Amino acid sequence: MPIVRGDVWPQAMDSMYAMEWDGQLDYLLLMGGDDPRTPIKNITRKYNEARDMALRMGYDALMTQESDIIVPRDALKRLAGVHADVAYGLYIWRRGAYFWNAYSMFTEKRGRSISRDPDMAREAWGKVIETKGVGTGCTLIHRHVLEALPFRDVPSTKGTCDCGLTFNCQEAGLVQKHDLGVICGHIERNLGLEGIGKGYPQLPKILWPDITKEEFYRIDEI
Repeated sequence: MPIVRGDVWPQAMDSMYAMEWDGQLDYLLLMGGDDPRTPIKNITRKYNEARDMALRMGYDALMTQESDIIVPRDALKRLAGVHADVAYGLYIWRRGAYFWNAYSMFTEKRGRSISRDPDMAREAWGKVIETKGVGTGCTLIHRHVLEALPFRDVPSTKGTCDCGLTFNCQEAGLVQKHDLGVICGHIERNLGLEGIGKGYPQLPKILWPDITKEEFYRIDEI
């Protein structure tokens, strides 16, 4: 779990420690050392520190969970059961339109979230499907991927290393899948103008994927 700008949500921390696993499970929180002039590079550096430690210490895989993501108790078990090089949980993007982080198409110029295609979203809900990525909010990366691909940001898209991981996997021909039954909450400190327009007060909220809602997400109180 990379900690940037000192943001630590107890709901995310509690969910991390509550995850179920039958074998050895160790936790790494990376805090401090941030340069305010390079926020994206701060994140990428922390992910690479985690990658280096996982490889050096002989771990089988690295699960990444961002400090504003609430994961379900069975997240790790479910992602470990996905037959893919990289497996993702499902959550809502906080910035701009509130789409799912599971994409049917994703390039440096454009992308398309599955939640933008209603029939596809309803059919895929709760299932494991192959995607183009993206997102390291709740992600299991197997060792052979870590060995081959360091994390990188993507300056051309102003994207962080979650975009870089997606593009690296696409270029290397690695399989990326989402388990759309691993439903994660994404904590938002400020919902912005879109939230105001929909009548939501400007207090911390949690965005959840929800197939029963018209736009396939809901917003809950903290």
